[in-house]
Amino acid sequence: MIGPVIIVIGLSVAAVATQMAMGKSNGEQVIDYKTLHHCFNHYLRCDSVGNNLWQTLLKTSPHFDRYCCWLFVAAALGLVEFEKVIEAPWFKVPQFVSPEVNWMAALFMLPVAIAPAIEHIGGIMAIGKVTGKDYASNPG
Repeated sequence: MIGPVIIVIGLSVAAVATQMAMGKSNGEQVIDYKTLHHCFNHYLRCDSVGNNLWQTLLKTSPHFDRYCCWLFVAAALGLVEFEKVIEAPWFKVPQFVSPEVNWMAALFMLPVAIAPAIEHIGGIMAIGKVTGKDYASNPG
C-alpha cells in the first residue's frame, strides 16, 4: 500500500526536477543550455575521476569530491551567489515559537502511518503460515 504513495510522490516531483535540470525556475529560463552543458560535462568528468582515483581515500563520503567540483565550476561560471552567505549571521539564537497542531495535516498523514503497520502485521502472518508458528501471539 505504501508503494503507490511513493510512486505518486516521485511523479509529482519529476516535473520540477526536469525543469531544474533544464535551467528553468517557475517556467522561466534562468541558466542557458550552454552553461548547463558545461557544468554537467565537468561534473561527469569529476565523477569519473573520483570513481577511479579517490575510491580508497573518500570511501566514506563518495560524493563529496563531486560536490566540491560542481560547486567550483558553478562558482567559476558565476552561477553561485556568495553574498547572502557572507551577509548572513553565522551564529544566532533562533527565534522560538510555540508549536501548533494542524489537524488537516495529521489526517492527511494518517494513511501513510497506518500502511506500514498493516504491511508489518501481514508480513508476520505470512511468515507464520510458512513456518507453521504463531508469531502474532508472542511477537517479542
